[in-house]
Amino acid sequence: MNEPEFHLFCIWKKGIPFSDNILSEIQKNLTVLSVKDISWSGQSSVKSLFRFYTNPEWIIFWKYLQCGGYPVRMIIVRDDAPEYQLRHTNSGDQTVNVKMFDAKMRLRKMLKNGHWIHATNSPVEFAFNYAMLTGKPANTCELKLQAPWDNTTITKEVTIPTGQRSWKDLRAIFDILLPMGQFIVLRNFENLPESCQLGPHSDIDILTTVPGEMIRLLDLKRASRLPFRAAWRAEVADSWVNIDIRTPGDGYYPVKMMELLLKNSVLHNGIPVPSPEHYFYALIYHAAIHKYKMSEEYRQRLLAMAEKMDLKPTPETDPRLFLAGLLSDWMQKHGFSFTEPRDLTVNFNTAYLPEQQSISFRRRIKNLLFRLLGKKVPCEESDLCMLIQ
Repeated sequence: MNEPEFHLFCIWKKGIPFSDNILSEIQKNLTVLSVKDISWSGQSSVKSLFRFYTNPEWIIFWKYLQCGGYPVRMIIVRDDAPEYQLRHTNSGDQTVNVKMFDAKMRLRKMLKNGHWIHATNSPVEFAFNYAMLTGKPANTCELKLQAPWDNTTITKEVTIPTGQRSWKDLRAIFDILLPMGQFIVLRNFENLPESCQLGPHSDIDILTTVPGEMIRLLDLKRASRLPFRAAWRAEVADSWVNIDIRTPGDGYYPVKMMELLLKNSVLHNGIPVPSPEHYFYALIYHAAIHKYKMSEEYRQRLLAMAEKMDLKPTPETDPRLFLAGLLSDWMQKHGFSFTEPRDLTVNFNTAYLPEQQSISFRRRIKNLLFRLLGKKVPCEESDLCMLIQ
């Protein structure tokens, strides 16, 4: 039997007068836990909608005119027997919670304006919507203990939207992200959440399947004017923290490899990270493929990790050959292929590949400009050009 799921409905301001009929329809198949009227402090309702939805701003502004500002009536519900099926949504065909999706569609037909009602299709969307509405992470443990709504009480709550103020610390960032899931910190997580500083490294590298939601939830700002860069920053205390966001399909790692990393994640100080084995090979990939040259720091770090896994090079073997060979064998074992990052600021070192792999035209132009400027080029040492046979 499936675990109960928690979801929410939003009745935008102009739909609140019809909430009695809406609640009656919802209670036919779902258990209502609470009803709250949410208003936002320090942020206009239209700006909050811009962060809540992914549509172009002119569409969201039109929606704002149709639906009104705040308060927003938030209805938290429990689905004791969740079932998922394929449904056609505004974002294409998706697998959704059928009770929630079908109830939303019935309600939209009932109302004069279907835009007045919103509902979550999955626990991930619930966690995102709840945090955006309340400014707090969803606590499913508390919701499991919550009694059904008394059919009378409607509370009022004024919340501070996430990102409206600087984050208190890194723990606050991860606390708001954890209920949504769908992410891991790729590397240099040893000192998190107290600090993201590890030697010369201070960025947080995150792999996620929901980049748009993460960016909007944390209210991240672009850290670069280059449109292809995956660099963002979050205001923490009186400073900034840089966050690089990687997603399946962006070429940073092979898609199947990213799926493997996400599926087999473990917790480090309460933060999802790759399992030790997958971390080792992902770090080799990063040091060999994403860098122009495998640095001595990475070389020593990776050799120490290999030794803990009872993997040791022979005395006459070049450490780079040894590490690159381990990566090649692991990639072949899982059927992974090396992929070129879409982010041009991330290197794609074909010197470490089994055979010369073609690169995109724009990357060729970038490499040519680097050579003309006397900067780094993909292969700095000729003996690397045949590392993996």
